Amino acid sequence: EFQPDRRHEGYKGILHGGIIGAILDEVMIKAALAQGIICVTASMEIRYRAPANLTSRFHFEAFVTKIRGRIIETSGLMTDETGKLIAESTAKYMTVTPEMQARLNQSLSE
Repeated sequence: EFQPDRRHEGYKGILHGGIIGAILDEVMIKAALAQGIICVTASMEIRYRAPANLTSRFHFEAFVTKIRGRIIETSGLMTDETGKLIAESTAKYMTVTPEMQARLNQSLSE
């Protein structure tokens, strides 16, 4: 869940699209982490479907849709409090080397 304020504004009264993208990226990678997969973003696509009014509260959810070798594919959704679709995203994440995994694990535990 996310309740934006004026710090997150793009155009007047509308949540900035970059904030939406960052949150979608975060929830999609968390879907992979929840399955024990340590990875980093390789590519991401976002489709903005409706303006995100700054006064709304938003819900984000994400799913791992495919695992193919080192590539993890995900999808994510953003809806408002009425259930209206605001944005949807797909992304590909890549698993990391053991050295990078140790570094990332350290940052996750801080």
